[in-house]
Amino acid sequence: MNKVMRRILIISTVLICNSIILSNSANAENSSLISGSYGDNFIWTISGDTLTFTVENPDTIAYAIPLTDGGTDDAPTPWNSYLTEIHHIVFGDKIYSVEPDVTDEIISGAENGTINIETITCSDDFVWDSFALWMKFRTNGGTLIAPKYSQSDYFAFRNNVDFKANGIADTPYLKLSSDDNAWNYIEDLDLLKVYSTDNDSQWGHASRWYGRYKRILVTESVIVTEEPVQFDVTVVSGGVNYHMLLDSPIVYCYPEYEYIDYLREFDDVNLIVLGEENSPFKGDANLDGIIDISDATAVLQFYAETTVGLDTSFVNDAELNQFAYYLADTSGTIGEEYKIDISDATAILDKYAKKASGLE
Repeated sequence: MNKVMRRILIISTVLICNSIILSNSANAENSSLISGSYGDNFIWTISGDTLTFTVENPDTIAYAIPLTDGGTDDAPTPWNSYLTEIHHIVFGDKIYSVEPDVTDEIISGAENGTINIETITCSDDFVWDSFALWMKFRTNGGTLIAPKYSQSDYFAFRNNVDFKANGIADTPYLKLSSDDNAWNYIEDLDLLKVYSTDNDSQWGHASRWYGRYKRILVTESVIVTEEPVQFDVTVVSGGVNYHMLLDSPIVYCYPEYEYIDYLREFDDVNLIVLGEENSPFKGDANLDGIIDISDATAVLQFYAETTVGLDTSFVNDAELNQFAYYLADTSGTIGEEYKIDISDATAILDKYAKKASGLE
């Protein structure tokens, strides 16, 4: 009987100790949770190294976290004193923007080394215009996390900020195609395929991809009824966005396209017309706009695979491939079937060597 009682006492003691440990652990977690209200409708919460902003009343539209909590403009925000321990910031679904001065206190801390923000997470609809200085976090290893193709994605790319996709946005700011199929963007080819240039209402959406698409293919199906001014200004030249420092995309088109001469009036347009003689891009087999050793390698690989009977191509798009064949066949002439072999690789290497040596 004594042995039984002794075992019961031991088990009871262990259970009580475990209960005390768990209780203390829970209390420790709760004690690290700091929160408060701010403005008319905001709740801020700090848990560990994460600062989260939510709205108190989800039925109220909370457009922006304001500069002050109704006090003086010089008064620091209540979470300011905790920022040195914060590495992650989360904006809830109902928060669409932040007043620039609110971010200034975070950015100034990041610049002087007292704050190190690693990630900022937000909803699909978060507007980054007011958070443009987020790009300064990049020097501190900051990475933006947001749904792919959301407005956050757009501004992150526009400001050359490190970006990690967190799913696909339900309501994408960057559309992969126009509503009436006038164009579509193929991301893995950095290609904007255009099926109609007589569609001014859709070019605003297409131009948001400017800087990501490195190629524009004006397909054989393009039909225009008037000069495609908006297409050229917004899509080809990027005149309505913030990527003016980037190289202009290469435009591929067929000789039947009636506005070839019109496109050539734009100084920053690199135009490739299928079958045209003496194109300065002859030899650009991989379609990256540069003639170098990688093009010779692509030609040799293509030749080797076709020699052993494999079905191969330069790019994964049948129509764009026609332009790759045309450029890879350095000695081909109009009307002939493309013939790509070792001599093309040799010609590309010769052209690359002359250019590297400063020769014409």
